[in-house]
Amino acid sequence: MGVWLDILTLGATGQALAARQKLALDLPLALRSFVASSRGSREYLGELPRAVRQFIHSLSDESERALLTSLECEFVDTIVDDVISGVAQSLLLVELCLAQPHASLDDLNDNFPWEPGLKRGKEWKRKHIADLLSRCPMAMSAICSSSTNQPKAVPGCCDACWMIRRPWRTWPRER
Repeated sequence: MGVWLDILTLGATGQALAARQKLALDLPLALRSFVASSRGSREYLGELPRAVRQFIHSLSDESERALLTSLECEFVDTIVDDVISGVAQSLLLVELCLAQPHASLDDLNDNFPWEPGLKRGKEWKRKHIADLLSRCPMAMSAICSSSTNQPKAVPGCCDACWMIRRPWRTWPRER
């Protein structure tokens, strides 16, 4: 989780290039590292591969265990890709908040770079933006404190932000 917070904090302080580099290089290695195996393939190491192996061994159906064992690396890669995608989405939101400091939740929703072809309603998107904001209070703290005329937000300031339709910079003061 430290790498995730580092990425969002870099984004919140305007260091987008460093944040993107950390997202592309450090986050995948924090989730899993690998060594070449004697069979010529990769063997993953780290907490995530260990958790996947434990999950596979916990399955009661032998055929499911065999299938997942053969797809273990792909399963780990899929999880890593999903985590990176989620952190990238949070980073985009942090950068958007930094670029538009007085935007309301609806403005952030309208200006967020949604995936092409995403077929979700405006209310779902609005809730998703609010959920993203509520999951990164330390990064939002860094953003809130980046302006010299705004008071420093306390960690956890955004856990109920989705209920407020005012510009995000006013949320810490209104709680």
